[in-house]
Amino acid sequence: MKQDKMAAVVFTAVNLLLLIVCIVFYVRTDRKSPEFRFQVSDLTYNENMGQDRLLENITAYDAADGDVTGRIVIEKIVESRKESAVVVFYAVSDSAGNVAKISRVFPAKFTENNKMPDNPAAEKSGPDAESLSDGGRKAEKASEEKTAAKEEGEKALEEKTAAKEEEASEGEKKDNPEENAQEDRREAEEEPEEAEEEPEKDAGKSMKEDRTDSLTTGEKPVITLKASEVTTSAGTAPAWVEVIGSLKDDKDSYETLFYNLSVSKYDVNKAGTYKVALTTKDSDGNSSEPVTLTIHVK
Repeated sequence: MKQDKMAAVVFTAVNLLLLIVCIVFYVRTDRKSPEFRFQVSDLTYNENMGQDRLLENITAYDAADGDVTGRIVIEKIVESRKESAVVVFYAVSDSAGNVAKISRVFPAKFTENNKMPDNPAAEKSGPDAESLSDGGRKAEKASEEKTAAKEEGEKALEEKTAAKEEEASEGEKKDNPEENAQEDRREAEEEPEEAEEEPEKDAGKSMKEDRTDSLTTGEKPVITLKASEVTTSAGTAPAWVEVIGSLKDDKDSYETLFYNLSVSKYDVNKAGTYKVALTTKDSDGNSSEPVTLTIHVK
């Protein structure tokens, strides 16, 4: 009996000791993510720029590991040729596995895609190209003049023929006054019927256009946010991938809608509280309803 009691006491003591060890281990575990720090930069992005330039003027510090700038990596770069800007997504981790992510917007200059020249002769250099271009212009001008003269001749012939037909028609009317009167009565009776048909045609056309518009327009995309407020440092844009909850459309993907994301203007370099509107567009040109977000810049 005494041995059972001793075993129970020892078992309880061991459990308490293990519980204390677990609590101490949990308290000492590093669960805080590193923090990014940006410096003011006048960097302008271009397509040939290396990632080393994008990692300039950005540092990261961790409460346990200290300076972890060397662990910063670039996850992805999203280009917006329409806005002449890029969004660079950064990530960093400490030795405990805590990860921090942030994004930054840079102005950008993009080179135009190579296109085939519209006039190959104009792209050549030297006297051969110039003479070829002049010869082409002369031939084109002569062709236009010939076509215009032909059209004027046809027009004159049509006018002459129409005048003869009109003279013959007037002569027939003078010779047959009774037939002319009957014809006038028939035209007067047919006019109301034609007038009644026109509204029906117009209504059918309008309905057809409405159906066409509804088929081609499609549904508007929809934006949802994870939070209505976000806090960021001066000079640093919010991490939009962490702010946006979802981007949905009837046929476009998340990447397309994120690429077309638009944010109303605010001063990212000046401390304050700003209310901005986020919208996006799908490939059909449909704009989403604006979603309001409060940004606290510190």
